[in-house]
Amino acid sequence: MTGALLLGALLLHWLVARPAARENAAAQAEAARLRREALSLQGQVDALEKALAEEARIVRMDLPEGAPKDAVARLRMALLESLQGQPVSGVRLAVSASSPPAAAKGRVEATGSFSDLVRLSGRLVRPGAGLVLERMTLGPTSRGLTLQVEGVSVEGRAP
Repeated sequence: MTGALLLGALLLHWLVARPAARENAAAQAEAARLRREALSLQGQVDALEKALAEEARIVRMDLPEGAPKDAVARLRMALLESLQGQPVSGVRLAVSASSPPAAAKGRVEATGSFSDLVRLSGRLVRPGAGLVLERMTLGPTSRGLTLQVEGVSVEGRAP
């Protein structure tokens, strides 16, 4: 009887435990490979964001002193700057003149993941971004999860 139990335990070990250990080792190796790949991709994203930021600084330097003087152009530039480097798609931007006290009104629509859209909404309405939030909608559409932000720039405030 003891021999049968010992034989059963050995069979269980060879048929269940050893294959599970091999699968675990393979899964750990794959997880390590994916972590290395994610770090590599993050490095590429960081490099691209840095290049875009540098390009934006160069563009701003090429503008004449004090330009743009137009509130619509200032808001458009501020919104474009907020959108740069954001991993969203289907971006729609509309900026138009408004009546006082609002100098211009703007609308941004973008599609992406929940975390990317929440991050973008924070960038669009952060202090100094130039947009005073009027309405924000985040919800599913036929294209995926979509963020819609509407707001104004106020006279006397630099966007």
